[in-house]
Amino acid sequence: DQSVVISGDTRLEELGISERLQQECNAVVWDPAKGAENISQAEQAKVGVVYAEYGLTESGGVVLFSAAERGRSLSLLPEYSLFILRKSTILPRVAQLAEKLHQKAQAGERMPSCINIISGPSSTADIELIKVVGVHGPVKAVYLIIEDC
Repeated sequence: DQSVVISGDTRLEELGISERLQQECNAVVWDPAKGAENISQAEQAKVGVVYAEYGLTESGGVVLFSAAERGRSLSLLPEYSLFILRKSTILPRVAQLAEKLHQKAQAGERMPSCINIISGPSSTADIELIKVVGVHGPVKAVYLIIEDC
């Protein structure tokens, strides 16, 4: 079992986070060439480490853009998530996020196939009103906010 799985996001490499976690925690990096093996590793991992595009102060959530090297399973399957984001990308609420996304689209930037807003574990109740927390999404989340370089 691998206890830590890391996004293949190059920004984590540039910060030295990927290399350090591989050395210290025997972490596995998400590799698009591995296909379904990535999902299996994310299922077995205790912690998923991802770089967030934006943070939302109103909900305490983070915004993730999916890409081949940044699989959605990284933040949905491990019990814990470590979200790394830049201070300058923290927005007050979803309205400002929508504005930013609209500006990107208007500028002709390619948009990701999936945008996830994660504000904690899932919470649902079945027809018998039995509440279940954490079916998907992190049960606990930690945010590492870094200064812009």
